[in-house]
Amino acid sequence: MLHSEPLLQWSPSQVDVETGKSTSELAFKDVAYTVRKGGKNPLHVLRGVTGVCAPCKVTAIFGPTGAGKSTLLDVLARRKRLEWISGSVLVNGKPQTDAFSRMCGYVVQDDLLIGQMTVRENVLFSAQLRLPQDLYSAERCEQVVDAVLDELGLGKVRDALIGNELARGVSGGERKRTNIACELVFRPSVLFLDEPTTGLDAATAVQVVATVRHLARLGCTVVMSLHQPRFAIFRQLDAVLVVCDGHLAFHGAPDDLVPHLEAAGFACEPHNNPADFVLDVLSSGATPQLREGKSPAALLLSVYAESAVARAIALHVDVACRDAVNRPDVQLGVRFGVSRLRQFTVVCGRYWLGVKRLPVIVMAQMVTMVIFAGIVGGIYWQSGLDFKGLQNRTGAIFFMVMSMMFSNLGALEILIRERALFLHHKSAGYFSTGPYFLATVLCDLVPMRVAPMLLFGALAYPALGFQATWAHFAWFELILVVTAVASGALCYFVSAGVGVFAIANLVVSVVYVVQMLFGGLLVNLATLPDWLGWLPYLSLFKQGFEALSVNELHGLEFKLLPFVSIAGDKYLEEQGFALGDKPKCVAIMLAWAVAYLALAFVALDRLRKD
Repeated sequence: MLHSEPLLQWSPSQVDVETGKSTSELAFKDVAYTVRKGGKNPLHVLRGVTGVCAPCKVTAIFGPTGAGKSTLLDVLARRKRLEWISGSVLVNGKPQTDAFSRMCGYVVQDDLLIGQMTVRENVLFSAQLRLPQDLYSAERCEQVVDAVLDELGLGKVRDALIGNELARGVSGGERKRTNIACELVFRPSVLFLDEPTTGLDAATAVQVVATVRHLARLGCTVVMSLHQPRFAIFRQLDAVLVVCDGHLAFHGAPDDLVPHLEAAGFACEPHNNPADFVLDVLSSGATPQLREGKSPAALLLSVYAESAVARAIALHVDVACRDAVNRPDVQLGVRFGVSRLRQFTVVCGRYWLGVKRLPVIVMAQMVTMVIFAGIVGGIYWQSGLDFKGLQNRTGAIFFMVMSMMFSNLGALEILIRERALFLHHKSAGYFSTGPYFLATVLCDLVPMRVAPMLLFGALAYPALGFQATWAHFAWFELILVVTAVASGALCYFVSAGVGVFAIANLVVSVVYVVQMLFGGLLVNLATLPDWLGWLPYLSLFKQGFEALSVNELHGLEFKLLPFVSIAGDKYLEEQGFALGDKPKCVAIMLAWAVAYLALAFVALDRLRKD
């Protein structure tokens, strides 16, 4: 049996003083959503929809496939492109603002959770980022989380992993309730659910809807889309919106649906589910004697448009607009619950927890670098100071730079894999783009880029027989790390702008190959025409190769024949490398790293869910 906890009472700004219930009424008038892309004809998804979602009630939107029910839900939740929306969406009679997305909860259909974290850790992650930092201590956050888990019947699985493709986790119903818990934890004024019963068995689906109904009675306005609700679910609803071809075919109490159908000439059998029957009608599955040559769907739409219910709802919305001055604006003062520093530390903690739970990913990168170090050290073991030694040193440096760059292709996966989760969390007000991006980059660079490069350098340098001074070794390590960071930053930029891993991988690989061509070994840079002289500055490969070459060959003398030798400085000059360019090359790579990271941030911040 579900029960009410003091920790779950809604905040005073959202509660009516007399009734103790939520006063966040959601009304919408003449809402239309038109997709405009390129030069194609506009696609009208919603067409002048008007309705009301009452406080403390469960309002369900359903209709045939492609009718626009999910679009309507997203428009009401302010999760669609604003430039494609026309009409008005009102909260207590006042227009929606950007703050609305941070005062409402949204449970997505696809169960976007962090698989490597437990049920409780996922909900705690939401609480730490969405509850006001100045009002909720760490202990208080945990108390709220535990109360929510008990409220939703998740106490027995609180320490179970959600699960992913590598590890089995909780059941589908428990995942869905965990999604609801993540939204309920900050006591939203309005709770949206996108097809919460999809993919669940019949009993679990009924249980989820019963849970949602109980939450509405506690003081939350609930709006959800349903695909085809069975009768056990249909009878629990307080209001239904039937959508067809972007229009409203019915808006009212479930008990009024059958009379409405009968008024249009559609008789529902006594033992038939009204929800199933109206979908049959709208899909032309039921065909009575047509009037005025209209299809069943068109007939039902016209009957509703001319009904007293439609006029009453339109009047209610108009009155709500006029009376808005006397009702509280629950959107005022809504902000991110925590500081950007808190957002950064919480997201970092989540990543480090993932590394702790699945260390094999970091270990695989470390093992890869050990293997590369063994290959390089074995092939170019203790390079001498003769012609072969010069050739081997140059070849080793070329191979190392190539390895440092191509081994970072794994950085492409980070932002692509989490794109949907990031968009959901950002839309829900978990964090802003900056703290998330900084935490993601830092928690990937340190264990996956910097640490493996340092290990590689520590193993490869003595095996190669390079100049045995601490200064040369320190520069060697620094150049490897900067090369890896810059190439990883390029991967972040491409993956932020391209959502498909295969395409992103192809783009970065082509860029790397072109940069390798102008790296200073395959083409002598001194022979490039003046009009191509700027290309090497774009090549990370050239900067890394030149810096390592200068670091190693400067000051050495190589015997080509018994009485013929060449100075390393002379060889560098013939290759077009300046002896004093080592700090310059590192600075150029750092500049490119900063530029790529800035571009990646901009691309990530501009991501929107259409």
